[in-house]
Amino acid sequence: MIMDEDLFKKGLEQRRATLGADYVDKNLAAADDFTRPFQEAMTAWCWGFGWGDEVIDAKTRSMMNLAMIGALGKMHEWEIHCRGAITNGVSKEEIRAIIHVVGIYCRKSSMSSDSLLNWQERLDRCNGARNIVFFLSNGRDIVDR
Repeated sequence: MIMDEDLFKKGLEQRRATLGADYVDKNLAAADDFTRPFQEAMTAWCWGFGWGDEVIDAKTRSMMNLAMIGALGKMHEWEIHCRGAITNGVSKEEIRAIIHVVGIYCRKSSMSSDSLLNWQERLDRCNGARNIVFFLSNGRDIVDR
């Protein structure tokens, strides 16, 4: 039973537009009696209420999400939202800048040179991007391997 049908429908439309209908529909189809209420609540609340507010455009909201999710170290979720950010018009250069800000302000150990390659691999999986250059605080560049 969906708590707010209109909010769910609005959220489902936004979720599909950002993450892709195939991904969203697969997740909803895989939901069972235990997980379905969570899927429905997140679709209504996160995507319907949170993303349904038109004060912040989808591109900016995607950039905010990448920063927050990266700061929390939730890399599986970051990768999913990276794809959505690209769909919402975020450029590779903007994604690189977001990664830099997360590393600088959150003092993430995930910003070491080895881990930056991991970030690049995740970005590659998002859209097949190559040759993303990450400038490290020690002045070295890491370019396509």
